[in-house]
Amino acid sequence: MVEAFKTFKVVTENKLGKRICKVVMDNAWELLMGKVHRFRKVKGIKPNTTVPYHTASNGVAGCTIGVLTNAMHMMLHSSGLLKSLGRKLSIQ
Repeated sequence: MVEAFKTFKVVTENKLGKRICKVVMDNAWELLMGKVHRFRKVKGIKPNTTVPYHTASNGVAGCTIGVLTNAMHMMLHSSGLLKSLGRKLSIQ
């Protein structure tokens, strides 16, 4: 993970000609602790974390998951599948 972040940093800074000073991320442990955290701290990059468990923070991904989940529920409902089987297939 840290190698991917280092590559992203170099490519982005070279392309834009500006230094990264803040990065927006979710509250994932692997991004806030460990090697990525130490690398960010050494380089002076501050984390700007999103609100946990809030779909608005997830942007397009959160909206897409919501749309797909609703579509799946409608397909299960319209298929006539027994409700007990539908609950087992449903995403919670």
